[in-house]
Amino acid sequence: MRQLPSSQNSQSTPTEVSLPTPPQKEAQRTRPSVPPSTGPSMKAKVTLWALGVSVLPTLLVGLGSYTTYQSLRQQAEGQPSGPQIEARLDEILPPLAMGTGLMAVMAGAIATLLARRTIQPALQASQTSTTLVNRLQRSDAETQLQNRQKDELKALEANVSLIGQQLPSLLATQQEETQKFQVLMEITDHLQNSQTEENLLSTAVISTRKLLRTDRVSVFRFNASGEGTFVAEDVGPGWAKLLWSTIHDPCFDSGYSALYQEGRVKAIDNIYAANLSDCHIGLLEQFGVKANLIAPIIKEGQLFGLLIAHQCSGPRPWQTAEIEVVTQVAAQISAALHSAHLIQRLNEQAEQTHQLLTVSRSIRSSLDEEDVLSTTTTEVRKALKADRVVVYTFDTDWYGTVVAESVLPGFSKALWAEIHDPCFAEGFVEKYQAGRIHAIDNIQSADLGDCYLQQLEAFEVKANLVAPILKDNQLFGLLIAHQCSGPRQWQQTEQNFIGQIALQVGYALEHARFAARLDAEDQKARLIKSLTQSIRASLIEEDILSTTVTEMRKALKADRVIIYGFDADWYGTVVAEAVLPGFPKTLWAEIKDPCFAEGFVKQYQSGRAHSIADVQSAGIGECYRQQLEQFGIRANLVVPILKDQQLFGLLIAHQCSGPRHWQTTDITLMTQVAQQVGYALDHARLLAQMDQAYQLAQGTSTQNQQQRENLQRQISTFLSQSKGAIQHLADQSRQQMVSVSTLYNHIKALADSTQGMVRAFEQGEQHSQRVNQGIQTNQAVVEQMRDSITALETIFTSAAEQIQVLGQPAQQLDALITQVNALAAEVKLQAMNVTLESARKGSAGQEFADIGEKIHALARELDSGLTEVKPLVQTIRANVQNTSNLFINGQQQTLTSTQAVVEIQQQLGQVAASSYQLLSLLGQMTQAATHQAHQSEAANHSAVEVANLTNHTAETSATVVESFNRLTSSVEAIEG
Repeated sequence: MRQLPSSQNSQSTPTEVSLPTPPQKEAQRTRPSVPPSTGPSMKAKVTLWALGVSVLPTLLVGLGSYTTYQSLRQQAEGQPSGPQIEARLDEILPPLAMGTGLMAVMAGAIATLLARRTIQPALQASQTSTTLVNRLQRSDAETQLQNRQKDELKALEANVSLIGQQLPSLLATQQEETQKFQVLMEITDHLQNSQTEENLLSTAVISTRKLLRTDRVSVFRFNASGEGTFVAEDVGPGWAKLLWSTIHDPCFDSGYSALYQEGRVKAIDNIYAANLSDCHIGLLEQFGVKANLIAPIIKEGQLFGLLIAHQCSGPRPWQTAEIEVVTQVAAQISAALHSAHLIQRLNEQAEQTHQLLTVSRSIRSSLDEEDVLSTTTTEVRKALKADRVVVYTFDTDWYGTVVAESVLPGFSKALWAEIHDPCFAEGFVEKYQAGRIHAIDNIQSADLGDCYLQQLEAFEVKANLVAPILKDNQLFGLLIAHQCSGPRQWQQTEQNFIGQIALQVGYALEHARFAARLDAEDQKARLIKSLTQSIRASLIEEDILSTTVTEMRKALKADRVIIYGFDADWYGTVVAEAVLPGFPKTLWAEIKDPCFAEGFVKQYQSGRAHSIADVQSAGIGECYRQQLEQFGIRANLVVPILKDQQLFGLLIAHQCSGPRHWQTTDITLMTQVAQQVGYALDHARLLAQMDQAYQLAQGTSTQNQQQRENLQRQISTFLSQSKGAIQHLADQSRQQMVSVSTLYNHIKALADSTQGMVRAFEQGEQHSQRVNQGIQTNQAVVEQMRDSITALETIFTSAAEQIQVLGQPAQQLDALITQVNALAAEVKLQAMNVTLESARKGSAGQEFADIGEKIHALARELDSGLTEVKPLVQTIRANVQNTSNLFINGQQQTLTSTQAVVEIQQQLGQVAASSYQLLSLLGQMTQAATHQAHQSEAANHSAVEVANLTNHTAETSATVVESFNRLTSSVEAIEG
């Protein structure tokens, strides 16, 4: 508590501890004296005794040998051989003396070595006991030196006596330390098992008060304003409760924060004897405090608060062990808070990842843009627990509209609200384009302009969070979260979350646009096929034009569609029309535009397609505008119709209800249908020409048959009227009949040739039909291939973009896993440090070993969390692989299109072959015509011969002459 530490330096009773040491009560109070040494050490005594015992016998033997030598020498002096004996004795004496000396030395050395080995355990026991006593007594160097100089046996005896005296006290102290250590371990275990910060602090104060047997233990937490609050407390009966009390201590010196930050522990045995200021004493008296003990709680390297023990019943001398306990409990609270913070961060990251994946799946589940935006606002509002979430999209002037909203009941709705912010385009477009995420915790305290502040207040906004939505790498709109109930401090995790969701929305919109484009292309292909089949169903030009305008008006949902055909002067008439009821009709209206021939014929001949979204604002001539307005036209779309590669007319769509922005798909559809109309008109014209040729050939054959029948009737009449004359002219008649028969055969051959020509024309018609069908099919295939290739180019482009963009979530998730791995490595490193520290301290560090085990358990849980996240990364990579497969499918479609091109080339070859056959048939028709001409010449020659025979028989009968003249006239008529 910032109020409870002294604001002045204490002089006597207060105790400040930075590194508390274990108590040694009895050992410090009682220090038995050790008598100084009065004689040699046991080692010297044993050595002397060993030397005496081993060397003395050898010397006695040597002395006896020397006595014997003297005795023998004296005996040899009276004998004749005395000199020789003395000489011999003199030779023996030196080796004997030398051997005796060596023996003495060796015996002394062996005895000394054996003696030292014998007393070595006693020396070690004496040294060990001396060391133990010195540690117990904490003796200085002089005392230790005296102990080393005295007799080892006496020292061992004195040490054993001292140890025996201090053993009960040491055992009691050890038992007390063990109990406190066990309680401390229980406190640590409870702290580690606490799920929340509140439970952790509550457990700490309860356990500490029970251990210290004090009146009150509390945790005082600092806030940013310099004040503090009691956030946990355990107090005995009869004493005031301080829980959730917020206190400001004007006496508190700011320098104490730095001291507690460095680990200062302060103990006050008696507040009245601690030299405290009056204001500080008065503050402590309010809570009935007579003595207190304070230890800092550090969290994330910053001063979190203070662990405070109060004695309210009276002064209390705090023992060193109690100070150490409070210090260790505060350290355990710091460690537990740090662990809880790490766990909370991991849980938040896991929850954020889960929410991100859940929302992303919901967004990606729809291919409709409206559903994507609606799902986004709903899911983000639930995830952030905000009052309102909207999607705000921009127009070309960077004004915008709220197109999607999710709002809690009771707050105003902003859906479809149009917002005009002239400052946005100048100062914020580039920032949001670059990915800016902007958070405002309180709009009243933020540095906002008045206009922006008024816009926010209009929707009751107190705090907002804004992230950009990019579509095709362009700023599409903003994803905005509103807090309307009051200010809100947006966390960094929330800002990251809404940024990730905005990125996923951009991907989903691109995906939806791509799917819509494919669907539109498919619908357009089916529509063109249906329109083409409807147009081709009729072979009459009027029906073709009528079907075209009817189907196109339905397809475009236009108010009117017409076909405007040109005359030789490039004036024209509306030859077909489909119009909704309520709008004026233009069918058979003649329109003269003198400017058309000069400026537009060549353009439309080249395939120009022209659209006007609004005739009122379009830059067109006044005369042209008046022509359009007289038919109620507000917008139009014009494409040319080519027939035999010449401009036949115009296919025109009118919007009369209002202006209309014609889409690219509308223009493409009109252009392709106009081409199909041109092909259908060419087909109808060719069929009409073939039918006309067939009718002409059929008429020629019928006329020849009638002439043959008339000739036969005339000949029969002539023979019946000239029976008498024929009798006289039998020979001439035979010749005439031969000539006539020859003429008849020639004429019949002519008729047969004519029939051959007819059949040739029929075959030519059939071949022409096949040629026309082949040409139409090839042209349709070519058009489809062009559209397919265009669609495939779009697919490849979109697929490449998808592959590039989908890699970003995987990279971001990989980066997130890397951060979590780094965090796990840090946790494991801290565990290793704790384990090493506990190993270095031995049994006293067992509590740190347990802490290390706890941290290892957290690390294992962290590894388990990483294992759960890895499949999510694999799922994202699988999505990337699916996109790659889409690209491969596009390549396969390209291969299929290539094969279609080969088929087109084959069909074109068939068309060429059919054209060759048609030319051959035309050649046959020419030959048949030539043969007919030769047959006609032969018939003429035969007719001349008949005429000569008739002249030779003219004198035979006048009746025959008259009949023959009629016959001649008939033959001449046939020849003609």
